[in-house]
Amino acid sequence: MFARGADFRNLSMLRLLLFIAVVLVMSGCPDPARPAAVTPPSASGATVDFSAPAELKLAEHWQLQLEEWSAATRGQVHLHETQTAADRPPTRPDATLAVVPLREIPDLIAADWLSPLDDSEVAERDWDDVLRGLRNGISQPGGDPQLIPVACPVLACYYRADLLEAAGRHPPQTWEQYQTLLEELPAWSNGLPAFEPWAPEFRSTLFLARAACSALHPDNVSILLDLQSGEPQIGMPPFVQTLDEGLAALKHLDPQSLQSGPADCARAVLEGRAALAIGTPPLTGVEIARDPNTVIGTVRLPGATRVFEPTSQAWTPTPDGAPSRVTVVGFGGFAVCSSRAASAEARTAGWGLWDSLQRNSDEDDLPFGPAVCRQRDVPAALQRAQAGFNATEWRQHVTATVGALQETRVLLDLPLPEPVRFRELLTVRLTEAIEGAPAATALEQAAVDWKALITELDEQRVLNVYRQCHGLSPL
Repeated sequence: MFARGADFRNLSMLRLLLFIAVVLVMSGCPDPARPAAVTPPSASGATVDFSAPAELKLAEHWQLQLEEWSAATRGQVHLHETQTAADRPPTRPDATLAVVPLREIPDLIAADWLSPLDDSEVAERDWDDVLRGLRNGISQPGGDPQLIPVACPVLACYYRADLLEAAGRHPPQTWEQYQTLLEELPAWSNGLPAFEPWAPEFRSTLFLARAACSALHPDNVSILLDLQSGEPQIGMPPFVQTLDEGLAALKHLDPQSLQSGPADCARAVLEGRAALAIGTPPLTGVEIARDPNTVIGTVRLPGATRVFEPTSQAWTPTPDGAPSRVTVVGFGGFAVCSSRAASAEARTAGWGLWDSLQRNSDEDDLPFGPAVCRQRDVPAALQRAQAGFNATEWRQHVTATVGALQETRVLLDLPLPEPVRFRELLTVRLTEAIEGAPAATALEQAAVDWKALITELDEQRVLNVYRQCHGLSPL
C-alpha cells in the first residue's frame, strides 16, 4: 500500500516536471526575452477607463506604455488608481478594464460587474493560458470565463533541507507527517523552532487552507455552505478536526506565530531562525540575511489521507493513501477583468490595451512580482529568484506553486459577499479556541454567527454569489 502511494506521488511529480519542461521548451530559451513589440489595432474614438489599486503604482510602471498605446491607436486611456479601504466599492463602477484584488471577486459578482471574455480574442487567449486549477476554479464565475489571474500567492511548506537530510527525514506530504515533524523538532531541528501564520488578520485563511483538503470530497465542489440551502458547514467534522489539529500544532510552534503573517514565517526559515514553516515568500525588495551554509526546501501544503462526505456524514480514505490536496487562494493577488456595463467596442479596446502593456513591458517592469498564474509566466519566474532564495531553491518553490495551481482544485478562501465580515466573525471564534474553548463549541458558534449574517445580507443573494464563485449558476 505504501509503495503504491509513493509511486502515485512520484508519477504526479514527473507529470508536473514534464509540464514545466514543456513550457520552457515552448518558450524558446531559458532566459525569456522581451516580447516582440507589435503595432496595436486602431482604437480611434474609444475610451478605456482603466482601474487599478494604487498600491500597484501602475501610473509609475506603465506611464510610457500607456502614452505609446494612445499615440499608436488614437484611443484614449484614463487610469484611475483606487485606494484600499474596507468601505469602498470593489472597483470603479464606470471602469472599462480593471486590475482587481482576488479577495474582491465575490463582491464583483454580487454587483454583476464582470463581463464574459468571449468578445475579445486577446482575453480568451490569455484565459486559455491560465494554469488549469485557476482556470477551472476562480476564473469562471457562474461557469463563464470572466477573470484572468495575474498574481496568486499560495501557501507552501518551507523547511531546512540540510537538517532534514542529516536526520534521515523527509519533507511532509500529509498533515500527519507534518505534525510528527513538529512533535519531534528536538530530534532534527538543531534547536530551531517552527512557525505558522496565526496572526489575527490571517488566522481564518490559515485555518481554511488547512481544512480544505479534508473538507472537499472529490464528488463535491464547495466546503463552506450547502449549495442548495445555504446553511453554513463551518461546524462540520472536518473543520472541527482541523481546528483540533491546528491547536495541537500551536503547542510546538514558536509563540511568535500568533503574531506572524505568511511572509514572516517563510522569512524565519530563510534567515536561519526556523527549521519549518508554512508561509509565502517575502515581498520583493525585502532584505534577507542568509546563512550560506543552509539549504532551503519547498513543498506544497500537506494533504489529507481521508476526506469527509457531508451528505453521508462519512470519512473516506484517499486511494492508496495518496494525499488529497486543495489549494486555497484569495488572501492576496490580482486578476484582470472587464466591465459588463462598458460597450463591446470599449472592452475590445481595453483588452487591446492590456495586450499592448504586456507585449511592450520587460518582465522586470511588471508590477505583480514573480507571479505564476499562466503557462507563459513559468519561464520568467524560474529565471528570477526572489530575495533569500538561490536559483535551485527558487526553482523548487516555483515547481510547488505551479503544482498547487495546475494540478489541484483551487478555491477562494471566503467566496461570500462582504467577505471581510465573515472573516471577522470566524476569527473571533478561532481566537476563543486558541484561548481554551473547545474546537467544536467555537465552530458551532461560528456557524450561528454566519447564519445571522447571511440572513442580514439576504440568504438568496449570499447563496447565489457563493454558487457563482464555484462556477455554478445562481438558483
